[in-house]
Amino acid sequence: MLPSPHTNRFTMNSSIEQILQQQNLELEKKNKALDEYAFINSHHLRAPVARILGLVELCSHMELPPEAQEIISRMKSESENLDAVVRNISKVIQDAESNQPGLNKEQNT
Repeated sequence: MLPSPHTNRFTMNSSIEQILQQQNLELEKKNKALDEYAFINSHHLRAPVARILGLVELCSHMELPPEAQEIISRMKSESENLDAVVRNISKVIQDAESNQPGLNKEQNT
């Protein structure tokens, strides 16, 4: 006895639904990981970079020998480069969140 077309559609719909549920779970895991990375990037990584920049700025106003001034200048330049990388990573994450409805926190609340 052959299965009815109705049974085949039901089985196919059920299979598709299971696949979609699995994909949704995987997306939710990836979204959570992305949110965690965004938090780490903006707080745990950016904060020390900002403090280094502040300390370098303070040192740049001190009376120091030329060699020390050169070191401070290079520290400032490299710290600014690192800060730009951190900010760029944050921007990429924010852009991804705002361009993908599944990642946009405002739409999920």
